[in-house]
Amino acid sequence: MTFAQARMFLVLANLILAGFALAFFALAPPLHLFPLKPPQTPRLIELVLPVFLGYLGAAAQFVFRHGELEDSEAKVANGSPLGTVLIVGPVALFALAWASILAAFAISNGKAAPEGTGMDIDQLATYTTWALSVMTVVTNSAVPFLFPRQKRRATRGRRS
Repeated sequence: MTFAQARMFLVLANLILAGFALAFFALAPPLHLFPLKPPQTPRLIELVLPVFLGYLGAAAQFVFRHGELEDSEAKVANGSPLGTVLIVGPVALFALAWASILAAFAISNGKAAPEGTGMDIDQLATYTTWALSVMTVVTNSAVPFLFPRQKRRATRGRRS
């Protein structure tokens, strides 16, 4: 995976996840697609949205300051497959975990579930925070390398 591919992946993944969070939590309660009440949804959006917007903000700052760097063909982590896994894996893990958490909340609070046995909003928020934490820890390590504040030099080790 090149730096350009990694940047594009993180930008698209964060746009999609942020868009999904906003649309889902805005539309699901009034359409009765998910067992949340409208006053509960802002709490979940305020947990999730800052993480995605933080990454998008770093990307936007990078693009508007530098455009594309000369290293767009350079490989992440010197071409190691582990570099690709460390960029794609946390996002995929978050998406899978969050889908599971949302499904568990919906099932445990559905019409077929016994009254008072479902996951509550605090548990949903806690599990969402845990899933975000996994993604954030690894992705925060990659973002400064993928979206540097200063232009990276093509030749490493040279000083001007």
